[in-house]
Amino acid sequence: MHDEFRSTLARQGIAESAYLSVTKQTEADLHTEFRPRAETRVKTLLVLSKIAEVEGVVVPDADVQAEVDRARERYGRDAKLLAYFESERGRNFIRSTLRRSQTVEKLIDEWLAAHPEHPPIPHAEDSETAAVDAASVEASAAIGATDPDAIPVSAGEPA
Repeated sequence: MHDEFRSTLARQGIAESAYLSVTKQTEADLHTEFRPRAETRVKTLLVLSKIAEVEGVVVPDADVQAEVDRARERYGRDAKLLAYFESERGRNFIRSTLRRSQTVEKLIDEWLAAHPEHPPIPHAEDSETAAVDAASVEASAAIGATDPDAIPVSAGEPA
C-alpha cells in the first residue's frame, strides 16, 4: 500500500518527503495508518484465492496474453512497466488479478441467479478498460511484486 501511495503521489508530481513534511508525518506513521487496511486487503485476497482454488477458477494463458497486449498499447513508451508485464512475475500478477476478478464475478452471478428480482450487474469484460488496474501494476512493478496468491499459508497459521 505504501508503494501504491508513492505511485499516486508521483503521478501528482509530489515527492513523498514533501508530503511527509507538510502532513508532519513519518514513514512509520504512514505504515501505522495503512496497516488496518493492508490486513483487510490481505485477508480478502487469501479468501478469494481459496474460493478460486475450491471453485477451480483457471485463467487461460490467452487471457493473460491479451492483458499483456493491452499493456503494450497503453504503456508503449514505458519500457520498465512493459518489461514487468512481460516477465514471469508480471504475468503471474496479471493471472492472479484476473483470477480474483473472475471469482468475484462468479460469486455475483451465483447470487444474482438466486435473487432474480435484483437488476443485472455488468461484467468487467463488458467494458473496454483493462482488467488489471494500472496503479496497482505500476506499484507492483516498482517493487517487483509477485503474485499475492502465491503467499503460502499453512494450516493453523494466522492469515
